[in-house]
Amino acid sequence: MATFAAEPPTRTFGGSVDMEVLNDRLWPVFVRGALRGTHPTSTDPIASMKKREFLRLLEGCAPPEQLTVVYHAEAGRTAKRTFSFSAFKRALCVVAARLQPELRPARALAALVDAKCGSWPRRDRRDVQPAREACARVLKAFAPCLAKVFAYYGQTPSEFELKVLGRHAPRTDVDRMQQSLPFSGWATFCSTFNVTDRLGSDAVGQLFVDASSVTNADALGGLEIEEFFDAVLRASLLVSVSPGGGASRVPGVQAARSAAEADRLALKADSAPQRCLAGFRVMRAKLERTIPRQANAGHGTSKHYGGESAFAGGRAASSNYHLLLEGSKEFQSLADACWRDLQKHTATLLADAPRAKPASRAEELDDLLQDMAVTRPVPPSPRRGGVRTPQASPRAVTASLLR
Repeated sequence: MATFAAEPPTRTFGGSVDMEVLNDRLWPVFVRGALRGTHPTSTDPIASMKKREFLRLLEGCAPPEQLTVVYHAEAGRTAKRTFSFSAFKRALCVVAARLQPELRPARALAALVDAKCGSWPRRDRRDVQPAREACARVLKAFAPCLAKVFAYYGQTPSEFELKVLGRHAPRTDVDRMQQSLPFSGWATFCSTFNVTDRLGSDAVGQLFVDASSVTNADALGGLEIEEFFDAVLRASLLVSVSPGGGASRVPGVQAARSAAEADRLALKADSAPQRCLAGFRVMRAKLERTIPRQANAGHGTSKHYGGESAFAGGRAASSNYHLLLEGSKEFQSLADACWRDLQKHTATLLADAPRAKPASRAEELDDLLQDMAVTRPVPPSPRRGGVRTPQASPRAVTASLLR
């Protein structure tokens, strides 16, 4: 079988195969197939790969009827009858052994991967480190309110996370009962904070997988709080470059025209703090409706409007829901204040910057309308009753972002 030059061949040690290299090559392929069509209510975004994705990968290797038999046979061997990463590798090994029965199963699997993996679609993790370093001050300001939201959606780590994955060790800054954010909690967060409406349901699972440090496993488990911050940062940057996300109002930044372009532009360090604040402003847009609706649904008292009264400053109906209510209100007010302050700095820089003379009256009018859009004041949100939580200073966040 021919070996594609795009992928290095799988290393072999004598007659054995280096499974670590094999896992690293198959993991991005499996993640892409598992993420396609992931439902927001799933317990894990990579719990199972759909049969259609498995058949597409091995198209031409065997008749679809035989591949379907292999798929169901390997899925049936798992406890929950799902086509996990381990089942995916076993199924590939079965197909490879039937294609080259003269080879040992491990060598046949390596030959199949060398021949096919270069043409298989894959999803590699996007590096967020440059954007994280650029947005360090912004994340530090928003960390207290996001930590409250994380505590509301978090839960106790499972035995699988503790013993198999070796994650979520006890820590003093996070309650043990709220230390792991499952995928269902992340999906609810994205729906509440306007991420799902902007990016689509497929992006919810992609953000979760990219933020998790777990690889080559049958389940990801829940996110730690630092991974949650990374996921929120990724979401805000993607939201900002989506149509209507606010990136067009940041000097030198244009909105993406497609999902692929947004994926490429979002995590760049250039203007990342400004785009992050623009994304936060979009994420807080529907909190007045989504937070009370979720609180009412959780308590089963929607006809009494208990959630609306708590969001407006009244007494929360539960000691657990106050974390979501307080955190979302702080996020909302801080995002608005930082965006207003950022717009003032932007307007000052635009006024001082040299501008080319307009070639026509139409271009002069366009410049005037653009200046009006940037410098138009944003009316402050009305004060509601209740105790006001101390907020981080927006000027401390945005004072040096554009320098």
